[in-house]
Amino acid sequence: MEPSKQLRQLRPKNLYAVFYPVKYLFFASLIMAGGYYLKPYLPEDILRYSVAGLVGILLIFYILHFLYIKSIVYTVTEEQISFKRGIFTITTDYIELYRVLDFTSVRSFLLRFIGGMTFKMETTDKSHPVFELTGIPKTNIEHLIRQLVEENRSRKNVYVTE
Repeated sequence: MEPSKQLRQLRPKNLYAVFYPVKYLFFASLIMAGGYYLKPYLPEDILRYSVAGLVGILLIFYILHFLYIKSIVYTVTEEQISFKRGIFTITTDYIELYRVLDFTSVRSFLLRFIGGMTFKMETTDKSHPVFELTGIPKTNIEHLIRQLVEENRSRKNVYVTE
């Protein structure tokens, strides 16, 4: 059996990787502001080290989350969608296209702001009953997926009953 031809490769948008984990930077700024207001009540060295330590941990979380989002690659082939991600350990999951039941395109405020979208698919796959392509650029991927799902179902003689 020959490998499927790669039709499209998608990655989350760069701005999505920057803005999505911004909650860590927000908490870091809250901790720094709290440290400023606690200055008269705590010894200066304890306060300085604890605030610096907590802010440092939150910055590390931000960087790791950013790198994780940047590592995500969605690949659409003629028969399946693969989802590759990871910083230290790279994991790849596969969804067979004939297993897709329904799909939805979602654009939250952040994604509309940066020109992205989330594409959700309901599947009969046990490990991924809902499979999401999150933060991808705004495209017409739904038309390609619909066409590929129908072709795979007819080729494999798979019929969906509701």
